[in-house]
Amino acid sequence: MTNKGVVKFRASIKGNGLKFTPVDFNPGETGIEKIEIESPNGAEIQATVYISAVTTDENARVIATRLITSVLDRLSFIHNLAIGPSSITSSILTPLDMQPSEMVHIHTADTLIFGGEVTAIASISSSTIKGALECGTYPGENWYGLFRSALQSESPVEKYMHLYNILLTLSNDEQKQVDEFVRDQEPMVFQSPHPKFVGTMETIYSRLRNEFAHKRSGVNINDTKVAMAQRWINLAALTKRAIELHP
Repeated sequence: MTNKGVVKFRASIKGNGLKFTPVDFNPGETGIEKIEIESPNGAEIQATVYISAVTTDENARVIATRLITSVLDRLSFIHNLAIGPSSITSSILTPLDMQPSEMVHIHTADTLIFGGEVTAIASISSSTIKGALECGTYPGENWYGLFRSALQSESPVEKYMHLYNILLTLSNDEQKQVDEFVRDQEPMVFQSPHPKFVGTMETIYSRLRNEFAHKRSGVNINDTKVAMAQRWINLAALTKRAIELHP
């Protein structure tokens, strides 16, 4: 049996929030009529996926979740938002040829996600959101999910290590390539001699990562954590640029 329906979602935002009025767009997928999305208070994103043709409620939820995950990954990457996991708040499915006596299948969520703890809220036009979401695939978009996951990390140190890991992966797991990329993007970056390799300089980003991940003499780990908290935002910008340049 072919059905139509809607699946509704919520996802919280932590840190800097983003507020925008309702906007709808066509994701360009067969069986999907449109997606509506809004952030009424800057701390929570609400979205509805309108499905024009699907066989079961389970299929509707799977398809809708995949689409919303992609949408939230893109918003997180473009606007540097720590957007949490999405939660289905309800789904409604009706047969296309439903008779008056037939039932409508309604499912509600097991849990609801409420707004996150935001520190500042910016407003953006719905047309800007629409343009970003209707755009074709962006360069490096398959890495957006990992970037969003890094921003969800609870502590600045965790964010830093997660972001560096992405940058390292994009650099073929070679610190040398990481540092070469950083020097190219940030020519005045602070550097210091590598303690193990004579004549080798490492950037501050690699040094902090290594101080936290490996035993190094004379290192005060608390000072390292403070420095990581101060620099993770710059590291995020470098990671974003590396993702954008990745095929």
